[in-house]
Amino acid sequence: MSNNKNYEKYIREDGAVGVLSSPGFGAGWSTWNRDDVAERMVFDKALVEAVLGDNRGLAAEIASGFDEYVCVLGAGDLEVSFLHPNTAFRIEEYDGSESIQEFSHMEFYHA
Repeated sequence: MSNNKNYEKYIREDGAVGVLSSPGFGAGWSTWNRDDVAERMVFDKALVEAVLGDNRGLAAEIASGFDEYVCVLGAGDLEVSFLHPNTAFRIEEYDGSESIQEFSHMEFYHA
């Protein structure tokens, strides 16, 4: 992920961090973008506020300004999840459908 942190995260009163994902099939929100834009599309405070205000069109408009080649096709299905600070997670994508996978809930095989 990018080290370029020129954005602010949405943090709820209880300290939980707002995380955006697009579970609908068709196009991924962050997963269909380059790493240097994807992290911001997951966390950006203005985007989270737009989705919480039920204005996904505004979220797409804001994200379009992040980069000349940003993909905003998943905007219509955006959801906000709230994770505890410092929760390790990744966003998995299948056929455009994104889901949040917390590290603590992943199962691993060991050789």
